[in-house]
Amino acid sequence: MKQLLVILACIAVSAAEAAPEYLPLLSGAQIRAEKLGNRCTFSGAGLESKLIPGANSAVWNTVAGKGEKERWSALGIEFQNPRTAAPAGFRLEVTLPRPVRLNIEPRINKTPGKGFWATEWLGRRSVELSAGKQTLEFTWGDLNVKSADWNRVNAVTFSVAEPYRMELHSFGLLYPEPLAADAPVVVNWLDAAEGAVNPVARPFDKLTGVFSLRGGGGLTSRLEETVVDGVKAALWQVQGKPGAKGWAVYGFGFIDPIDPPPSGLRFEVVLPEETALTLNVCKGFSREKGFYAAKKSGQSRKVVLPAGRQFIDFDWTAFGVPEQERELINSVEFVAGEAGKEMAILKVDMIFADAGKAAAYRLMRDRKLNLVQRTMLEALEARGVPWRAALNGKTPQEIEPCLWTGIMLAAQREQLNYFKTLFDPETAGRLLAENAVLIETGKQGGFNGLRQKSEELQKSADAYVDAALASLPPEKRRFVYDPVTEQFRYPDGREFRMFGPHFFRALYSPGLNQWRPWDMRYLAGLGFNGIRLHVIWQKLEPEQGKFDPAFLGMLKDIVREAERYGFGVSVDLHWPYPDWFNRGKPGYELNGKLAKANSYHWPEALEDSWRRLGAEFAELPNIVAFEVPTNETPIGSDRDGLAASRYLLRRWNEFLKSEYGTRENLQAVWGAAADGADRYGLAPGENWDDCTIRPLGFQDDASPDQAYESNPRFYDHLRFAAMMQKEQSGRIVAALRETRPDAYGMFQRTIGDMWDRSPVPVDYRAILTSVGEHVLPGTHYNMGGVQARKAATLTRGSYDSEQQMEGSRNAVERHVALGLGFCPFAFHFRGGGGMLLADDDWHLKPEVGYLPKLASHIRTFRPVLKTGPAVAVIVNARLEASTGAKLGDLIAQLEERGCRVGVFETLRIIDEPALLDGYALAVTATDYADLRLLDVLRNRFKGKVLLNGRLDLDSYARRQEAGLPAYLVKNGLLLKSGPVRRAAEHSGRIDLAGSWEFIFLGPQEKAPVAPPAGWKKSETVKVPGMWGETGMTGSLQYRIGDGACRRSVVIPAGWKGRPLKLKLGAVDDLDWVFWNGKLIGHTGEKTPNYWMVSREYAIPEDGTNFGGANELVIIVRNLRDDGGIWKAPIEITGSASGRFLPAGGGSMAAPCGGATSLVVPEQLADGCEVLARFRIPGSAGESAAFVRQGRFYWYFSDQEFHAENPADRYVLDQAVGSVRK
Repeated sequence: MKQLLVILACIAVSAAEAAPEYLPLLSGAQIRAEKLGNRCTFSGAGLESKLIPGANSAVWNTVAGKGEKERWSALGIEFQNPRTAAPAGFRLEVTLPRPVRLNIEPRINKTPGKGFWATEWLGRRSVELSAGKQTLEFTWGDLNVKSADWNRVNAVTFSVAEPYRMELHSFGLLYPEPLAADAPVVVNWLDAAEGAVNPVARPFDKLTGVFSLRGGGGLTSRLEETVVDGVKAALWQVQGKPGAKGWAVYGFGFIDPIDPPPSGLRFEVVLPEETALTLNVCKGFSREKGFYAAKKSGQSRKVVLPAGRQFIDFDWTAFGVPEQERELINSVEFVAGEAGKEMAILKVDMIFADAGKAAAYRLMRDRKLNLVQRTMLEALEARGVPWRAALNGKTPQEIEPCLWTGIMLAAQREQLNYFKTLFDPETAGRLLAENAVLIETGKQGGFNGLRQKSEELQKSADAYVDAALASLPPEKRRFVYDPVTEQFRYPDGREFRMFGPHFFRALYSPGLNQWRPWDMRYLAGLGFNGIRLHVIWQKLEPEQGKFDPAFLGMLKDIVREAERYGFGVSVDLHWPYPDWFNRGKPGYELNGKLAKANSYHWPEALEDSWRRLGAEFAELPNIVAFEVPTNETPIGSDRDGLAASRYLLRRWNEFLKSEYGTRENLQAVWGAAADGADRYGLAPGENWDDCTIRPLGFQDDASPDQAYESNPRFYDHLRFAAMMQKEQSGRIVAALRETRPDAYGMFQRTIGDMWDRSPVPVDYRAILTSVGEHVLPGTHYNMGGVQARKAATLTRGSYDSEQQMEGSRNAVERHVALGLGFCPFAFHFRGGGGMLLADDDWHLKPEVGYLPKLASHIRTFRPVLKTGPAVAVIVNARLEASTGAKLGDLIAQLEERGCRVGVFETLRIIDEPALLDGYALAVTATDYADLRLLDVLRNRFKGKVLLNGRLDLDSYARRQEAGLPAYLVKNGLLLKSGPVRRAAEHSGRIDLAGSWEFIFLGPQEKAPVAPPAGWKKSETVKVPGMWGETGMTGSLQYRIGDGACRRSVVIPAGWKGRPLKLKLGAVDDLDWVFWNGKLIGHTGEKTPNYWMVSREYAIPEDGTNFGGANELVIIVRNLRDDGGIWKAPIEITGSASGRFLPAGGGSMAAPCGGATSLVVPEQLADGCEVLARFRIPGSAGESAAFVRQGRFYWYFSDQEFHAENPADRYVLDQAVGSVRK
């Protein structure tokens, strides 16, 4: 058995790591299809590709295919290893004509000759590549292949999702250097001296994790910073009353898996006195749950250690860990039982079972360092510090200090350029000239002494900034919102667009892990112009009415330091909330029933906290906006919905009374439900005077979908939530304006949709723009989409307050194209997913390296408005809040026709009809139409109107004689008589989008052979949608494994004999489909880009219950990141499409759904002209498909708009053409 304790009596030996050896395999002239493997080019229907040989290179050319879906194209290179040792990676030299996102997958072909359709995926990585000639070099570890699988790789595939042309010059393999006889088995993990070179490194973060410090029996654990022999170290302290006996634990764990896993750990520590400890090894420690999830393995060891500097070794074998568990060990614990004990931690090393595993780990570690350093150098080049060429060939140890010198110089330029327009431009210009000289010195390779010169210049720059801040009064330094141009402005009048990362470091109280001034310098050097200030309300105000002075002071220091770099600040009041607030408003105590992130249950307390925080921040001129009401607040995300809060229940009843006046008026609406009026109308005991009218979710709906379709309370719930948003956000900003008269709020969307745990989940993005006075509609995890378009239509000052940046470049570019800003999530490494940084040394993550490259564009791009007809798209509130807005690509189609498109919400237009002034055409869906919106379009709006969708139900889902058809007949709009008939079984399409039952089955090794049993504890998920991510939005914490989605489907009796097909837009990642218990389809890893291709499975007639219910179960296997049935359509088809017949001749496909309204021409109102008819094959008669009545059009389709649908194109051409004239 190995000795547990080794007294330090030796010196450390270090050796430089050699780079992998390169072995060329194919020159450009040898890259031919016959040498790359069978079927080396393959693609989906949306793209086509081929390999074109040349004299000294080959071209992989991808062009558009015949189909609209499955847009992917792949090139494979299969190789035979010419050596005994397995390769560790590959090198490919290419020329790229433009930037591209390339997916790279190492694979194994187990069956030579079958080609790439038979290969098995072993790893995957998506990389953003710039244009030009370059060398792609990756080890298998870089591509996320487990070390145990490295020797299995014998092929690599490259894939794109767009037409592209890539020239290939050479291909070869990388091999690790042979191991020396004395190769070490110990690899360093933590060295407290790391921060001497890197000013933002957080080495001590490696020592902390969730629940890693805990205690009992009067003892507590604490980790502080100390100094040992002139070097910073972490100090574990056991605190308690003198002589107290209990227990205190310090736990260390790896937040990410170590590959290959070590066989032990070594800590270098200093003990001031003899100390008794209990040592444990554990498995199950995780980034999200830390030691809450960790379990001990093997036996505990009790030791008495002498005072002094020494090693403590944890060897899994010595601790009796079973062999099958050794690779699972990822954490250890130190347990003390006496107050006053201390232990300084200087280093942590990993001990590997053999030198080969240690070398494999070092190779992957060094590769990652090379990659992040390359990312940093590219970022510096984009920010005007072009040092890549000068540092080419340098070791990582030589490059590292140069990186931070470059960041310092780039940040100096940001400082000086910002203040130059406000104060003493002559001095700023002189310092900028000196800055340029130093940057050029580095470009020429003159790094000797450059850091010291840069630090001297920084002192001069700081003195200049100090003088500017002392001379300029706050009003001359204030960021403001200009309501005329609807944009924020810098103090000098330039437009300010928020590009400020979520400053996660503000969540730490002053101490070991707190923020540093260098953090702001780093952000400035990367090109950001602001921060999102993370204010934990619990830490700010632990006792009601009293701010913690140390925490408040720290927040102010952060904001002041941000101003030194010209940063605007968005103030984010973040959960967790104080315990006193979570207990509830006096008289309305919550008893733990309400979600602890709900801020609507005690508005007076929240308003008062904001008022006092605003007063404290009034002196800080660089605050841009205050995010209101708080971060990610729900309003009824509980099992009891609004009823979980007696205060909210009271407000609900008061809202109904103010809206309806009498109980009879309310009953006239709710009691007129087309389906289930006996359940949805007022019950005998329901009365608003005693707050007994039940909220949404307590009407015995069989499912959320039934409520979406039939429950009239759904729409009043949505209107109530909109009222609460407007009231609370407006009152908060009014309170802020008492001490900051120009304050503006940035609305934080009410959290619902997939995060709503109430009986009937609601997507509150449908009321995103229902905000109070001086409150701007902000987006939150909605960059570049419909919500961003809503916000941009109303103001260019809007910004997205939180969005993770990995894989989000397209969303960023779409968002900026709208003229909007955003707050990338988050400036940190630890603390969950979505962080911008790659490691505890705080290097920029390669996946987000595009941000510094786009920084100037993000900050300065000015949208160019289209000059065509102005078209207002009014999003249907009830649809968007329930099953989806059904917009499809409507906005894109309108823009392709040259239209200037504004996007609005139903409730905002009803409140402010003047927003439509200046628009020539308004487009909105009539499914569940709000009759008040139709009043606006009829009586207030003067332009033309395109209505599309159903005509049978209004926003309260009332009977036709009381709802939408009655309104239309009464006002002579479109209809003169009812009833409106549904297409029903004639449609040939069953839409499966909506709520599905869901159970998570966890990781599974084998393919499922049958649907799971036991659905009693199921949850509800939206389809299409993702279920993989856990926690709050953007956590990037995922459920990896199998999830089963279930739905009951009624197949009409008349469909017997038709070919039935299940169509799924895309599933991430793999799926097995069961129809009434029988497997009918599967898409696996052999399908290229399986996570993004559409599925189509035949449903057998044998085993289908026609005229009755059928069980559809789809088991999704999530391999990584998020997962689910994520893309429309989700449908069953049973016949060919109907035919759309324009009056001028022609015939085109026009699919309709079961609820599509079929109106015969005889039902149309006077003045209606039928522009197109609809015919269902095999059925008698025709219905009106496209109608014009004066300035109104109606298009019968209740499906999403899609450019591939010729009927959609025809209708939009006619409507847009009418206003273009």
